[in-house]
Amino acid sequence: MYTDRAAAAALQPQSRAEAFAELVTDWYIMLMLTLFPLFTGRDGYIALNQKKFTVFALITAAWLLLLAAGEVLCILRRRRRGFSLAAAMAPVFMLACVASFLCSEQPVLVTGAGERYDGLVTYLLYGAMLWGITRYGKVRARYLWTAAAVYSVICFISALQLLGGNPLSLYPGGLNYYDPYAREIGLFLGTMGNIDIVSALHCLMLPLFGAAVILLRSRTRFWLLVPVALGGVCMAAAGVSSGILAIGCTAAVAAAVVAARLWAGKDAGKGRVFLRAAVILAVILAAFLAAVFVLPVDSGAVYELKQILCGEVSDSF
Repeated sequence: MYTDRAAAAALQPQSRAEAFAELVTDWYIMLMLTLFPLFTGRDGYIALNQKKFTVFALITAAWLLLLAAGEVLCILRRRRRGFSLAAAMAPVFMLACVASFLCSEQPVLVTGAGERYDGLVTYLLYGAMLWGITRYGKVRARYLWTAAAVYSVICFISALQLLGGNPLSLYPGGLNYYDPYAREIGLFLGTMGNIDIVSALHCLMLPLFGAAVILLRSRTRFWLLVPVALGGVCMAAAGVSSGILAIGCTAAVAAAVVAARLWAGKDAGKGRVFLRAAVILAVILAAFLAAVFVLPVDSGAVYELKQILCGEVSDSF
């Protein structure tokens, strides 16, 4: 139903209000790909979470106000734009967040313990982003290349910090990544901040660029191997075990699907490919679990998994 409406709407001539909404959405996406990840403010890592949230909230709120104006104009001119399933589910997600907030014994509106800014406002903005981008966003090649360029800059800064430097004076007071005081208050890398957030960025970008290198046909796609190499080295050097485990799982699933497609042939049906992918993935999983038993680890996600496999489970895991 939603697909039919979207297709029907695509056949109608585009109004100025719709063109304006698509334009401001394009600007918003570019700002979120460039300004948000690179912004650190004047004092580097000091109150970085607060500064990042402020930039995110202000940019998103301004964009939503402009979209709302465009929606009002469309309604007044009796133009109906088709909804995608994702755009239709965004309000459902937002209502669920409000219900969770109202039913919680310790509701968090903006920020909870540790200034994580993971309260109701943040999740409502996430839902609004999903609605707005799926409704007015378009797939553009420059988003991929912009993300690759920004990610490369972040990885380059991280690499210099891992070598003991302090580019852009992000660490206050002349500290660096290996300073005992800096490691005590929290590990930070690049312009994203907390090392776990940087690891999450790796888990988003590395599969994206890896898939683009495989699926795209242009010769320029091989330039994406530069951020892949930078990100892989930084991730390995930082040694965040949960991020490495996540990338390993992603690589295992991708390898199983590619191998199954090659095994089944180009003309094979989806069911046949899925079955063979499941068999290959099961073999990879069994090999991984066997390796976990023999790896000499004493901390991190792999160690916790090893303990679970041995029957020792802790809430901290």
